Amino acid sequence: MRKGFRTPPKTLTVELAGFPRRSLMVPPLEAGSHEQPARVMPGRCDEPVRTRCHYKLLDVPIMECFDEDRKALMPLPSTRFDPIRWESGKADRYGRIEIDSNRYLAGGKWHGGKLLAAAGWDSVRITDPSSGEMIAEYPRRYGGASSTLQDPA
Repeated sequence: MRKGFRTPPKTLTVELAGFPRRSLMVPPLEAGSHEQPARVMPGRCDEPVRTRCHYKLLDVPIMECFDEDRKALMPLPSTRFDPIRWESGKADRYGRIEIDSNRYLAGGKWHGGKLLAAAGWDSVRITDPSSGEMIAEYPRRYGGASSTLQDPA
């Protein structure tokens, strides 16, 4: 009797890749901004590392291994890196510019004109490309929202 193809057993790498999902993300986090998980997750991530031992060095906690590795780390650069994506576009007849399927209002003064937008992880800054003057700044929206973000002032 000939056996057919059998899937190989799960490897340690595949098993460890599912560990954060099963252990750290249960119960699921509900957050209104990117800052909230950044405050909660370090405590959740450090807890298993303090209690578990290294898989090869069975009697050495993972935290001790990490402390040794931390001594060999290089310092962070002194200049701050601001990850933004620049997008240029033409404002519609109401002075709105579309970025990632979301509309941001620059103002009626800018209708039909070219605008430059800096899309960061948390904000969108709209500028005039000729002068570099900042026109408006909004919190970044993710997903396909059907409304337009506009300055309440």
